[in-house]
This record gives sequence, structure tokens and C-alpha cells, in this order.
Amino acid sequence: STPVIQDGEFKYYLAIIAGQKLVFCVCRDITERKRAEEALRRIEQEKIAILDSMSEIVVFQDMEHRLIWANKAAGESVNLTHEQLAGRYCYEVWHQRNEPCVGCPITKAIETDHPHQAEMTTPDGRVWFVGGYPVRDANGDIMGIVESALDITERKQAEEQTKQLQEYLQLQINRMPIGLIVWDTEFHVQTWNPATERIFGFTAKEALGKHPYDLIVPKETQPHVDDIWRRLLAGDMTAYSINENITKDGRTLICEWSNTPLKEADGIVVGVLSM
Repeated sequence: STPVIQDGEFKYYLAIIAGQKLVFCVCRDITERKRAEEALRRIEQEKIAILDSMSEIVVFQDMEHRLIWANKAAGESVNLTHEQLAGRYCYEVWHQRNEPCVGCPITKAIETDHPHQAEMTTPDGRVWFVGGYPVRDANGDIMGIVESALDITERKQAEEQTKQLQEYLQLQINRMPIGLIVWDTEFHVQTWNPATERIFGFTAKEALGKHPYDLIVPKETQPHVDDIWRRLLAGDMTAYSINENITKDGRTLICEWSNTPLKEADGIVVGVLSM
């Protein structure tokens, strides 16, 4: 017999019996298979819709770093379609290299059988947080790696700017000719600049974490300071004070204090700056 049509549902066979041409039709109910195929198709569409909605790059690659699947963000990052990405090496596409990158978290995930993350910089200077996550088959063997990459360039730039600003402010605080102290809301020293060391004789190491009553405020002045402190915690920006203080070697000084409550964006007082 010779099959003449085969579409998965019907098979037709032509046969010659006793000189007569006969056609046999074999039918098979594949309703359940079709339902399963439709369910798989819907799941695949949902997966694509979910991953394509992400701003984070997500790709699936084999053990040789060849791309098998990539979401929309991955293609847009290099102006290539899914089809153009498939089969290419990740290090070729994003790093213009002919071998895996040094410190690649994907390579580490393959070597260790465990997820790995690292910051990676592409040739265009952008910084990415990259993660490699092993995918296993039914036997528990690694069949590929899911790679995710999030562009953190702006965050890194902001962190660097903040670091530079903090260093600049610290330099100015250290070079100020007047004493500067930062207190937390429990009235403990958080910052004690060099000028304050020279005025009172206590080093920053000796003063940090201490209460002023253990350092520079004599007992008879404490009720006045208590009142100033209550006003500062209430957010009073006018809690100016002139009062007696004492030094490490026991001398008495008359100090003029300008105090400023330090507030968060919501107005909550988180500390006090005193000069």
C-alpha cells in the first residue's frame, strides 16, 4: 500500500486487490492531543507576553553561550530581532568579543551548577547587573542558562556623584575653623570634627556615640540644654543657645551654639547639627 495523504488526522491508502483499485481511510481521534497543543501554545504566548513586557533583558542560552531565545528588551538593546539573535553568542552580541567575558556570571553558573550575579560593563560604557540561572531537565541535568541583565548605569552614576559629594562635604567639615557636631535623636555624637577636638580636647574616637552630659555639658547647665533639645526634636529652627561648657582638662568655656534640626523629606527629625 502507498500513503497518498497524511495530515495527522486521516491517512489514505491506495491498494489494488483482485484487479480493483481500492482506497482505505484510517481515522484517529486526536482531540486530546490538539487540546494539549493549544494549551501549550497559550502558555508559550503568555510566556512571551510576560517576558517581552519586562524592561530587563532576559535570554535563554545553551551551555556554549549560544542564544536560543531572547525577549524584546534584549533585541532592542542591540537593534536586532529575535530571529537575528538566535544562534549567536551572547559575548559576541553585547561585548563584541570572540570568547566569554572575564568574570562572566553565566560561565560561573555553568561551572558551579548554581546561580551567579555580577556587574558587567559593555564597550559602550554602560553598567549592567547580570545574573545567570541554570535550567535543568527532568533528570536534573543542566540544559541551559537563563541570563538576566538590568541596566544600572544611571544608578551607578548617581552613587558615584553621591560619593563625591559626601567626600567634598567631609573635606569641608574637616577644614572648618569652627566646631561642628552632629547628634542622633538620642543626643549621641555622630560627627565630631577636628575643630571640635581642638576646642574641647576630646578626640572624635573618644566622643563618638557619647552623650554631651558625659563630655562637655556641666551639671548646672543641663536643665537649659534639656529645654533646647526638646525644642530641636520638635523641629524648632530657632533653638539658639549660649551656655557654659567644659573641656577634657576641666576648663570652663562660654560657647555660642547654632542648632539646626535635620529632617527627612516627610519632616521627621532624624538628628541635629550643632555649630
